[in-house]
Amino acid sequence: MENLTARHQPTPQPASSFGMEDFVSDVEGEEGEYILDGVDIASYSGESLGSRRARTSSSSVQLDFYDYFQRAKQWQKLIGNSLGVTLSLFESLLERAGTMESEGASSDRWCGCEQTSQQIMNDIPRTFSSLFQFQDKSEQLMQCLTAWVFMRPDIGYVQGMSNLCGIILMVEGDTFTTFVCLSNLIVNSVILTRLFYMSESDVNILFRMYNQLCKTYVPEALQHLENHNIAPHSYLLDWWITFFSRALPLSTTLHLWDLWLVEGDKFFFQAAVGLLKTLSPRLCSMKEQKMIQNCLLNIKGEGEDWEGQLYENIASIQLSHHYLKTEFAKHGWPPPKTNQQL
Repeated sequence: MENLTARHQPTPQPASSFGMEDFVSDVEGEEGEYILDGVDIASYSGESLGSRRARTSSSSVQLDFYDYFQRAKQWQKLIGNSLGVTLSLFESLLERAGTMESEGASSDRWCGCEQTSQQIMNDIPRTFSSLFQFQDKSEQLMQCLTAWVFMRPDIGYVQGMSNLCGIILMVEGDTFTTFVCLSNLIVNSVILTRLFYMSESDVNILFRMYNQLCKTYVPEALQHLENHNIAPHSYLLDWWITFFSRALPLSTTLHLWDLWLVEGDKFFFQAAVGLLKTLSPRLCSMKEQKMIQNCLLNIKGEGEDWEGQLYENIASIQLSHHYLKTEFAKHGWPPPKTNQQL
């Protein structure tokens, strides 16, 4: 059996995004402005997320964004490190993983950890497998996810975490920085924590809140899904636990993450309902359940302004931080956090 101690030694990496030039290209526009891929992101709330201004090709919405040089730094700032994760802690967690490997699964101390480690190894090859830029990142992913399992065994590893970790690693490049961001992102998000605990009652509460918003903003699409026996658990759970990174094109995913890290937990609902609103015309024209499910889980934007329309639809979903705080309190959950002050 391969030695885990050697495999999980932290690998020094440059603290900058890797390969982002392959996903986002700058094209200089009028008056020194820039447009990325024609349509770009960020704060419909009016707060600037980047130093440059992007415009959609046919939309009136003005959108700010991070360029690929800013993103790594800004994500670190927005996510923060309220948990106080240190490099020595990271190394000690990986050392414990190596100890588990040497003692073997028969030891009661590591009950379940060996199986979890195997599950992570099975998931990693499927994480952004189509991106050649990501094919040499499996060791770093394994380190981050294994350290997470040993730091928070109460939550453990849940399928979908590899996608979250992969997006962060793609932007940050550095293994330890990725672990810091992943740990703080999960623990400080009420919704992610509830989803990863896999409590059926908690997940159903979140789905009911989502359905209520859908009844207000996209009633026809919701009714169409219900008519074809497609419940939120068949698509929404995947959207949320990966934060859309498995369903959407990578460039769109990165833009939504920029917004999420500013807006906080309420953006789970706004992004999901806004996305369903954008897909609504296409979905409502489909008559077969399999076609509808495939459309929800493998989303391909159509037309050059599809992404701009998505952001407009997200912006139309009104959901206050106070409302979410009140709803969470009803179930004894902590208040949602937001980074809008940054």
